[in-house]
Amino acid sequence: ATRVNTPTAARDDAVTVAPPPQQQQQQQPRGFFSRLGLDRVIATLFPGPKRDPERFLGKPVNPFHYDEALHSTPLQVLKMIVVGLVLFLPRLLVLLLALILMTSSAALRVFVSGGVKRDPVTGGAFPLAGQLIFNVGRFGARLFLLAFGYWWITFEDRRSEEDKKRFAPILAANHCSFIDPFLMAWLEGPMVASKAELTELPVIGTLCKGLQVIPISREDTSNRKQVSCEIK
Repeated sequence: ATRVNTPTAARDDAVTVAPPPQQQQQQQPRGFFSRLGLDRVIATLFPGPKRDPERFLGKPVNPFHYDEALHSTPLQVLKMIVVGLVLFLPRLLVLLLALILMTSSAALRVFVSGGVKRDPVTGGAFPLAGQLIFNVGRFGARLFLLAFGYWWITFEDRRSEEDKKRFAPILAANHCSFIDPFLMAWLEGPMVASKAELTELPVIGTLCKGLQVIPISREDTSNRKQVSCEIK
């Protein structure tokens, strides 16, 4: 009898031979650290369960999860010490200098412009001396941003030259942090509108008066209408 290998029989007789484990491992794509032969070094520096060295190459990190095994290694502790000595202390000194410049210039500006009882809405513009003093406050605002890591800020004004002459800009910040007022004060030096409670604070109140802030009362409807008319 002669056996005929039909396609069905060929499929039944087909045997899939898996490559040995070493060959499978070689067929897998090798990462950056593996190609350099540093995978064991990275695993030693970053110990922990299921530690993949390639996870440090731009993969997303959950900011709400604290990886204790990652941040408690000797390398990370040394890095925090070096960063604290090299970056934190100079930034803290620059921040203190910026606050001193801004607070002192704001207080001096209010003093030469009529005292603390001056109404920012009906008091009119600051005199020339107050405007010159405010440039020191603007420099302090830029130092404040520098202390928080804003080394270079690109400002793009898409208005035409005619619009720049006819209309004053009304800037609205997204208010994600307290960095926005300092950026606005450095760029334009505007008359800011904020809640009235800020003007009563010790240091923030002095800055608000120096920036000629328009206080807005959330409970008084007529005050909000008055502020809207003043902005227009």
